[in-house]
Amino acid sequence: MGCAMVSRIGYKQALLYSAIGLSAILTTLVILLPGARLLIAFFVYTATLNSGLIPFPTMTVAIFLGKSYSPFLVAAVGMLGSAVASIVTYYLVTKLSRKERMRRIEDNRLVRSWKALARRSPFLSLAVFNTIPLPMDPSRFLAIFNRYSLVRYVTAISLGRFVRYFLLAMLGEVFRIPNGILIALTVSLVAVPLLIRKDNT
Repeated sequence: MGCAMVSRIGYKQALLYSAIGLSAILTTLVILLPGARLLIAFFVYTATLNSGLIPFPTMTVAIFLGKSYSPFLVAAVGMLGSAVASIVTYYLVTKLSRKERMRRIEDNRLVRSWKALARRSPFLSLAVFNTIPLPMDPSRFLAIFNRYSLVRYVTAISLGRFVRYFLLAMLGEVFRIPNGILIALTVSLVAVPLLIRKDNT
């Protein structure tokens, strides 16, 4: 029934209504729970800029939040945001993979080898890659290229991200890393990939 309703109103409209509803909920929470504003911002950050398409850093953000909030709470919020981003990425990459240019990329010999490797244990590779704080996560795209189940895809990523954010928040809680060091590290994580990309062009 839900799918039929979505198809009647159109996916674009459903996405718009969902965005409006989510924005209204988040705005209400910001007003009612001022102490949770940073966590709400973290959810928005992980749900939008943490799709895997653009390597925005979350490592230092989770460490910073761990100094003020429970690591379990930080991990849960980050996991929910990552789940939203994963669903968007899944549908976006699936749609793009139908284009001729993307099909040529999939037919590349190296990509075929990676796909075969990821096909052996897709759930485990997704969970492990999303536990390790890497700037890029090829397992996400390989799983989509292999037409991996959306439910399992999101579950594996969510599990890995929960462990990642929990450990990072614990690092912040235990070692109380100064904000100046976290800011410098964040700038480095953003600048280094950009400089490498510039040198290669």
